[in-house]
This record gives sequence, structure tokens and C-alpha cells, in this order.
Amino acid sequence: MYPNAYNGIKKIFTAEVLSLISALIGVFAAIVAVVGLQHVDTGAEDIGSASAFVGGGLVLIISGIVAIVAFILKIVGVSNAAVDEPNFKKASSWILAGIVCSIATSMTTDGTLLHLAASVLYTVCQLYVTMYVIDGVCSLADKIGRTDFAQKGAKIKNLILVAYIISLVITIIQGFLPESGTTTVISGILAVVSLIVIVVMYYMYLKLLSEGKKMLA
Repeated sequence: MYPNAYNGIKKIFTAEVLSLISALIGVFAAIVAVVGLQHVDTGAEDIGSASAFVGGGLVLIISGIVAIVAFILKIVGVSNAAVDEPNFKKASSWILAGIVCSIATSMTTDGTLLHLAASVLYTVCQLYVTMYVIDGVCSLADKIGRTDFAQKGAKIKNLILVAYIISLVITIIQGFLPESGTTTVISGILAVVSLIVIVVMYYMYLKLLSEGKKMLA
């Protein structure tokens, strides 16, 4: 009944899986690079550590490429689904707004208020994209008589909204923490909490997209 939405949601699902993989690769590569850099800074004659540092940089590049592929796939998926469901058109608008915020983030200096503001706005754009995608899937469920799925989707939407708010609050707190040994530890703990929240959010979102894809098959 809705072939464009079905193909679009499939692409969005794949894009989100790639985004998660990219994020996990990025975290791993950053850890490897930091460990290698510490050895280089201390002047340690450790070829393995230097190689780890270089390797970490290469993996970060791979992570970036995967992220770009995921982003393009997401745009195409949302555009396809928008043919059958108006909510996906709204998601497209917020994707464009997110691109602007992403450019603003890259043009500002890390640690400044402008950089923090741009990062927060980018996250808000991502939130709206996610919310409208969920609205689109739930709307399609209503159209084909799957009110049970639509109700379940509404509950998941609220949970994801809470997860995004928690992540945003943590980001803002980290942005205002002064640099010191103690705050570095606190920031690290907050980062771990944020990562856990994001993983849980991704799980709920991917599960919803997967079930929505099967519903329209």
C-alpha cells in the first residue's frame, strides 16, 4: 500500500544502524589514539604505541566515511517516505536545519559558548527529525489499521524524548564545567552516562523502525 514509505523506512533503518556503528568505531578509535598520543608525549620508544596512534587516526577516518554514507542514506530514505506520509517532509526540513547547525559547530572553537550553543541546536534538530520519523511511522500504522502499533510507537516516542533531554542536559553541564582534575573525572562519568542513554535510545528507535518496516512489508 505504501511502497515509498516502506523503502524509505528501510533506508532510514540502515542509516541509523550505520550511524551507531560509526559512533562506536569513533569512540574506540579515539581511545586508541589518546593512548598512543600519551606514549608519544612522554617520549616512550614504543613503536606499537605510535602505530596505535596512527591506526586510531585511520579508524577515525573510516568512522567519518561510514557516518557520511549513513547521512546520505538517511536523507534519501526520508525523502522516499515523504511521498507517502507528510510527517517525513517535516523531518526533511529539520535535517536541513541540522546541516546548518553542524556547519556552525565545525566553524566554532571547542569549549566556547558558541560551540556549545551550536552543538545543542544540532541535537535539537536531530530530536525533531527522530520525532517526526516516529510520527510518520505511527501515522502509517493508523492508516492501515494497526492502532496497537501506533499506541506503542507513541510510548516509545515519549521515552526517546526523555533520553534526548537527558543527553542535552549532560551536554550543557559538560560545557559549563571548569577545567580541573576533578571536573575531568565528573565530565568522564557524565560522558559514560550519556553514552548509555544514547545506546538505549538507539535500541528503542531501531526496534521501532524494524517493526515499522515489517508492518509495511
